[in-house]
Amino acid sequence: MAPNANARVDASSKFDATSGGGSGACDACTPIELAHDVFGPQGVVAAAGHVYWTNLDGTITRCKLEECGRRSEVFYEDVDSQGVAYSLIALAADDEFLYWGRIESLSRDIGSVVSCPLSGCKGGVKVLARSTMYGLIGDVAVYQDALFWTSYTSAPVHGAVSTCDKNNCEATRRDIATGQRDPVSIIASSRGVYWTNANALIKCTTPRCTEPPELLVNGLARPIGLAVDDEYVYFAISHAGEIVRCKHEGCGRGPEVIATGQSSPTQIVLDQDDVFWVNQGANTRDGTVSRCRKNDCSPTVIATAQNGPIDIALIDDRVFWVNVGTKPKLDGGSAMMVRASCRADASATECGP
Repeated sequence: MAPNANARVDASSKFDATSGGGSGACDACTPIELAHDVFGPQGVVAAAGHVYWTNLDGTITRCKLEECGRRSEVFYEDVDSQGVAYSLIALAADDEFLYWGRIESLSRDIGSVVSCPLSGCKGGVKVLARSTMYGLIGDVAVYQDALFWTSYTSAPVHGAVSTCDKNNCEATRRDIATGQRDPVSIIASSRGVYWTNANALIKCTTPRCTEPPELLVNGLARPIGLAVDDEYVYFAISHAGEIVRCKHEGCGRGPEVIATGQSSPTQIVLDQDDVFWVNQGANTRDGTVSRCRKNDCSPTVIATAQNGPIDIALIDDRVFWVNVGTKPKLDGGSAMMVRASCRADASATECGP
């Protein structure tokens, strides 16, 4: 079957998207498929009453929060002048716009950062920045009027971290750091802009990163996935199977490890009290979604048997994630949802923590 990012799933019998529950005590603790047979979904974000996700087939799909689990729709199909779809990767949003990374030429390491209004892309999209020197877009972040992104090439130390004024990107674009080794994740907040390289966590000050970047810690086994609160920056050390955190002031002698024994953790989100993350797993359909308390982390698995979970978003009491599918062809990709307070091993009368 051909991948279909506009797949509609009738899950109304399982999950009441308005009330957050179904007909049975634990119906809402069964993960709900928002879209299936999606080709390589990459990024997911919640904004303006919708959940959006990017796909490698050139589409951005979304569902209304009150309808997620019952129907989804293609928000935009990103194609070139010949009608050939771009592969879409990173995703970010502010109050007005959606921002994403597109692969324009994988063989030539060319990528771009694109945006369009959350109200719709009928007037077309805007290419904010095209990366021809430093290559493919790794991740995108936005804070106030500033846009930030990472880019990388097939050469291991030719990556960069860049920024611009999101309202005038062409004239204000500049590189914050070059010579980076495979920079991937980036996040921007009032406490700073953080990004991860192949083995390091680096920070610069917001809003414009005009001071030289600060190396917080290195020697890590593929740090990836970033989330911040008022006190800490959280991230995963994927190859070590750890969830860790550092104070905004620095990592001291090293990150504080809050969870171990994870299977290729990737992306992280936070609420006031808890940390949520996805584990890609080592084999087909052994990925998981987990959570724990920030200050007393005993991980609870809230979804199992996932097919390569790669990104995660959280809004209210709902966790959303995308499964990239089975490698190498990325078959069976999907977008998913479950209640944040669930446990994967909950009994028929126990759904909460």
